[in-house]
Amino acid sequence: MSIRMMNPVAKPYGEAFRRPVPIEELDRRRLGLLFNGHVSSVKFWRHLEVIVSELYHPLSVASLRKENTFAPAAAGGEIAELKSRTDLVLVGVGA
Repeated sequence: MSIRMMNPVAKPYGEAFRRPVPIEELDRRRLGLLFNGHVSSVKFWRHLEVIVSELYHPLSVASLRKENTFAPAAAGGEIAELKSRTDLVLVGVGA
């Protein structure tokens, strides 16, 4: 299963069909989670972290979540640090 980010601008346009790209096995790989912290999805995101860890047994899990959805995005340094500590990052929004 793969996740494809769609254009959030709300201008409809046609997109050519693309086959899903499989996610590689996470066993012995470092997983990162990047989440905007929207209050309606905090519980879901915590459960997702647990489920992904149980299913794929990553070597480690690093999570970066904004405490305030309306605050500016994480500083570039935080993103770079997450990138340096992980092999694959799952990105999610909650609104």
